[in-house]
Amino acid sequence: MNRRILFIACTGALLAAGVVTALAQAGSTGGAIGKQNKSAVGADDAAPRAQPPARPARPARPRAEPGADAQPGAMGPNAASLDGHWTVNVSCADGTAVWSFDIQGDSDSHFTGVYDGGGKITGGEISGNSVTILTQYYGQRAWYGTLSRSGKSMKIQGTVTGGGVSTAWTGNCKFVATKG
Repeated sequence: MNRRILFIACTGALLAAGVVTALAQAGSTGGAIGKQNKSAVGADDAAPRAQPPARPARPARPRAEPGADAQPGAMGPNAASLDGHWTVNVSCADGTAVWSFDIQGDSDSHFTGVYDGGGKITGGEISGNSVTILTQYYGQRAWYGTLSRSGKSMKIQGTVTGGGVSTAWTGNCKFVATKG
């Protein structure tokens, strides 16, 4: 009886080993591991694999700093690019004057500031190259101009209307404001 049990146990173990071997080979139905077509001296007799063509590098696009260019299609100037001291030359019917603006950007397109020792820029807006400046000092004035840039210098050129100390301010005056 012991021989019979031993025989059955051995047969079962051999069968189990055969099944495990068969299961291990079930997934290996093709392919090869390692280099193929190798010569006895280790050289590779197979033709080299074709590499996919390299994509040409895309040229880098320069990043414009905010307000760097006032060119159509480029990222335009913003209120922060107007920050700072501006010299303003005004030409009216009764003569000329030189003033100054100190502008501080409040948002991307709006700014405020002061001018000539007591006047206030109560509202300023930039849209593309168009600049509007509203001031208050012995009356309200509205300044409408176009921004241009040359290197680090900026210029706003346009007209100013409104009231003030001089009767000449009741009509249109021209101005040129420069910075830098």
